[in-house]
Amino acid sequence: MAGFKMVPVALVWAGTTVVLPVWAAGSALSWDVWIETIQRLILVLILILPFEIRDMKYDPPELKTFPRRYGIAKTKILGILLIFLFFFLTLLKDEITQPEILSKTILSLGIGSILLITKKNQNKYFSAFWVEAMPIFWWILIWAFIGGKN
Repeated sequence: MAGFKMVPVALVWAGTTVVLPVWAAGSALSWDVWIETIQRLILVLILILPFEIRDMKYDPPELKTFPRRYGIAKTKILGILLIFLFFFLTLLKDEITQPEILSKTILSLGIGSILLITKKNQNKYFSAFWVEAMPIFWWILIWAFIGGKN
């Protein structure tokens, strides 16, 4: 069950960052909310992959993480496919804005670049800084494109 441990983590993040705030606000769980929830789940899965690659040298072989089971190259291919899916889902929303498309395009390119340069013997701060900084970078993009105007 390679990669199974990633799914509960992604589900919790998607639920707590999309579904719970919408529910707490008393809003309906619309089509766009479900698309955003799936996107957030996919985003978390993508962001976990560089850590999985980095941790290969520390994880025991019996842990059977995705990179250990299928290799680094296939893990990166999976990540790139997930990035395309993440972006494509944006186009399925009922209400879509230019800033959303632009911010998710830049985010996708940034995450894709980080994923492609991730190595097994990576500097210990690479994942801890660059990968974890991507959601903050995304927030800055959204703020610059939308929030900074209000």
